Amino acid sequence: MNHVTVLTARISRNNVTWGKPRTAFTLAETALATLLVGMLVVGSSQSLTASFRTHKFAQSRVRATFLAEQLLIEVSALSWSDPNKPASAGTIGRDTGDPTTVVRRNQLDDMDDFDNWTEQPVARDGSSMIGVSSLKRKIAVENISAADPTVVVADNVDTGIRRITATVEQSGEELARVSGLFTRAENQLRSSSYEQRVVPNIASY
Repeated sequence: MNHVTVLTARISRNNVTWGKPRTAFTLAETALATLLVGMLVVGSSQSLTASFRTHKFAQSRVRATFLAEQLLIEVSALSWSDPNKPASAGTIGRDTGDPTTVVRRNQLDDMDDFDNWTEQPVARDGSSMIGVSSLKRKIAVENISAADPTVVVADNVDTGIRRITATVEQSGEELARVSGLFTRAENQLRSSSYEQRVVPNIASY
């Protein structure tokens, strides 16, 4: 009877010694798990940041295109040459009698006055627009050869064909460029008749 009791005690002790379950991670395992989770979080954050930047850039391009088209349509609808018919009428650039200081686009009365025009986008009457403080809009007006529409001729050679190009930049980077060829005959039909395009507010996206 004593022998059986001692044997049972030994078996019980062996179970306690050899069969004790693990109830916690080691320090090394915890450190490794923390490192892996950290890497996953960083990777996800970088991916989300890149996606956000791409989305914002796409929005900026859409808005810039609207701004460029708006100015192109406006300028192309103006008179082909100065209605007051000064001696310089028909030559690309400001004419005699045009204001020397221009703060609003409605101070200019014909399309060639806008050659080399640069502005922070505003409405034609000078009123401000939302969300465009970092943008710059430019216009170029060129006389085009009647024989070859890819050839630019001198500013004082009025062939009856012009190319108007509008660009929008942000911090020196071009976001949008639109251009079109226009004729004097077409201009006489549509002069001063245009619809002001509504530019989408990027903040509403």
